[in-house]
Amino acid sequence: GIYDSAFWREDLPVAYEHTAFTSIEKIEKIATNKGYRLTSTKKPVLNYSVDEINLDKETNALAANNVSIKYSEGTTTSYKYDTEDKLFYRSVNGVVHKDYITKKQYTAKNIIVTYVSNGLIADDAKGRQELNNIGSGDGYYITNGYAIPIKWKKESRTAQTVYSKIDGTEIDVNDGNTFIQ
Repeated sequence: GIYDSAFWREDLPVAYEHTAFTSIEKIEKIATNKGYRLTSTKKPVLNYSVDEINLDKETNALAANNVSIKYSEGTTTSYKYDTEDKLFYRSVNGVVHKDYITKKQYTAKNIIVTYVSNGLIADDAKGRQELNNIGSGDGYYITNGYAIPIKWKKESRTAQTVYSKIDGTEIDVNDGNTFIQ
């Protein structure tokens, strides 16, 4: 509809909702035409560190070489840590999760797991889930083969989520891809 010029579709053998692509140039053009600002007034979602963060000496640190996150009876995402390149390699339901175009397996330097309550969206015929991520809860920050327990807090739908260590100190994360699950 109104945003058709902001993206294009590729003819791919995947579900229709996974065939839309865009570019920074297209996004900036639409934003400029609509009078939106092109810089953020908010602080970054995460505090990325230029110095390597190792969690192995942190209080309550757990070894996390194999991470498994069960979403439902039908979906489990897992990560296997590679000590040589210091990255986690992603799989879904036991199958390597690869980028459709590059054929490379997805990797992450950081994984943040948050526990939120969820349930079916009322009157939704497709069975979609509603995630209740307003408030606060527990989670884990995982990097370099270790995990520490964390707390998350989100005050409103438009507020940023803040991730903190158990002592209340906001976490810093390693430079690199981050999956928030």
